[in-house]
Amino acid sequence: PVATGVSVASIEYSDAEVSQDLRDYRFHIAKSVARIGHLGVFTEAEIRGAWNTATLAQAGFEDTLTINAAGLTGQSGYFIAKMRVSGSLLADASNNGTIYTGKSETKFSAILGGNGAYANLDGGYVRSFDAQSFESYGDIPGLMQVQVPFTFGSAFNLSGQLTVQSFAAGNTVFNNVWAWSRAEFGHTAYIEGIDEVFTIDDGTVSDFSVASVSGSDYIVGFENTVIPESGAYAVVCGALALVVVAGSRRSLRADVRSRASTF
Repeated sequence: PVATGVSVASIEYSDAEVSQDLRDYRFHIAKSVARIGHLGVFTEAEIRGAWNTATLAQAGFEDTLTINAAGLTGQSGYFIAKMRVSGSLLADASNNGTIYTGKSETKFSAILGGNGAYANLDGGYVRSFDAQSFESYGDIPGLMQVQVPFTFGSAFNLSGQLTVQSFAAGNTVFNNVWAWSRAEFGHTAYIEGIDEVFTIDDGTVSDFSVASVSGSDYIVGFENTVIPESGAYAVVCGALALVVVAGSRRSLRADVRSRASTF
């Protein structure tokens, strides 16, 4: 189908499983909604006993833009692409007073850019089996910015991607083991409007226009764009929604790894 500003790809998955002896329990859920200029993802993983589970949700978009200005066709310029990202990471696990008897991990990453210039944002939280460790790393979600080069009158690509993962694991050494993690980034990554364009020598272009294959208005931006709740999966041009779920009954000190190729 033809890509438009209202094209949406969405997918949602959830599952729960209980062992026959009722000692082991596993639950996971993942949601992903992608629209040109506006992304949302959510994951949650929970276990009790010796099982583990992991979920990954990813949303992305790619559009083709052309920036025009009178008298500048064929000349080089640039603008600052901005994506506002907000969300929360939560993780907890059982503790016997000495060590965490469960393990949980949750993290996010975001990518924005085009024409060979990209910015990255990521972070995560971990409660692990090692002593009373609670680790955090990476950047706090906020405003991503990247300087995107282009040629006036020539088409170039602009893309954004948001990924979250949740992981929970137990082990057979201790009783009453549980672990839980959640990444909440639903509908919270959006492209801000292109309010300034510059020539290669940093001159401000006072009058410009931005055309896109999707038909979206990049000057206004996407902050107030409404994204419907994820439901049935719809394939559309320009938007990507993906979830990956993995689980195992193996000894659960080993990490579960979920991999997904980017667009």
